[in-house]
Amino acid sequence: MDVVKSLVTIGITSSSRILGIFAHPDDETVFTAGFLQKAVALKVNLNLIYLTSGEKSTQRNGLSATDDLGKVRQHELAHAMKIIGIQEHSFADFPDGELANQKAQLTNHLSRILLEVKPHFVITLEPQGISGHLDHITVAAVITSLYNKPIFDFSLIHATIDPTHYQPRSLYDRTQIVPVTQPNLRIKLTSDEVDRKIACFKAHQSQFRVNAAYINKWRSRNLLEYEYFRLVAE
Repeated sequence: MDVVKSLVTIGITSSSRILGIFAHPDDETVFTAGFLQKAVALKVNLNLIYLTSGEKSTQRNGLSATDDLGKVRQHELAHAMKIIGIQEHSFADFPDGELANQKAQLTNHLSRILLEVKPHFVITLEPQGISGHLDHITVAAVITSLYNKPIFDFSLIHATIDPTHYQPRSLYDRTQIVPVTQPNLRIKLTSDEVDRKIACFKAHQSQFRVNAAYINKWRSRNLLEYEYFRLVAE
């Protein structure tokens, strides 16, 4: 597996257009915050699309039963974007947890965005969604289907993990290990990038209780100083 410190190594330059497509706010932080920081440092054209606001999450740290979780998570994401330095992000307002039932609408929506943005690179979570989340899986499946259409011309990057360090359990059945895509690229984060990644975790405070034990958990999974990706070949 190649280990790189700069995205230039994989052909990303200041003239590149990168489109990140995620199901929920915080997906970007856990698996791609370092990648995104390196893209910002190169001054690439970077735009992130969130298909839901994550309003059905079971995590509601510090919130009351009447707080609007979707709006809270949008606000938290805006904070994380400021930490990373991303200027452009938007929400598509599909219902959280129901993307699998709206595959046709999702395909049409993302097709329009791809035709408008014309990205050189698209980044999203790997086909099993890392956690097995059906929203993640649906997004990856739709993007992969569009990637295979001749009308589109972009390089596809799947954010994944290194299963030799961490084997995630299914969101729906904790006895089952998710068979994640093997990475072929490992990105090394600088100490400043790690600090900002931790700050992004803290920004998503309704979802993460960030303390020393939490940080050590992610460090033990080798997911703080490094991030893992699969550069998809045609």
